[in-house]
Amino acid sequence: MQDDAELRESLVHRLVADGVIRTPAVAQAMRTVRRHRFIPAVDLPTAYADESIVVKTAGNEVLSTISQPRMVAIMLELCRLEPGGRVLEVGTGTGYNAALLFELVAPHGRVTSMEIDAGLAAVARATLAAEGYAAVRVLVGDGATGMPALAPFDAIVVTAAADEVSPAWAEQLGSNGRLVVPLVDRNVAVTLERRGPDIVTVATVPAHFVPLRHC
Repeated sequence: MQDDAELRESLVHRLVADGVIRTPAVAQAMRTVRRHRFIPAVDLPTAYADESIVVKTAGNEVLSTISQPRMVAIMLELCRLEPGGRVLEVGTGTGYNAALLFELVAPHGRVTSMEIDAGLAAVARATLAAEGYAAVRVLVGDGATGMPALAPFDAIVVTAAADEVSPAWAEQLGSNGRLVVPLVDRNVAVTLERRGPDIVTVATVPAHFVPLRHC
């Protein structure tokens, strides 16, 4: 059986071949972060399959998932992050995506992640610390309000489907900053970019995420 490093390499190779991963930085981040550490109670082949995994439910309702690696890579590429960047993530989940974001902005960048579920936030915080990402700040709160005290951000990435683009997110983007957000009613992820005083749409890709929860 392949070990976890071999499985990560195989996954990255497949996503590069498919044209999903386009930059060395995203490829290296996905080779480095150990996805299986952020997913409870699954075997290694499942952890590195190109599919989403449910991590929390309430009855028949899915509350949180770890997104399909293909979609994760697409959104990371759309963020166009560089070392030293400042990122706000809305929807921490178990912390996997936050670790990838940190790899892209390390060593001097800043990743702040907001999670409405205190239990998930605590698990994510502990796992991130155990995996060497203690510098990622995980906060409990409604991500729709953003985090004005830490703005502006070079990128804001939303990992759940929003009803609309929150004005707070647009306001907290820095110059040339990018917002990547899935939208419920359109089943797409939209990428918006600040250009001077304007916010313009620069990309849309098909996407289906669990709905963003609010307080």
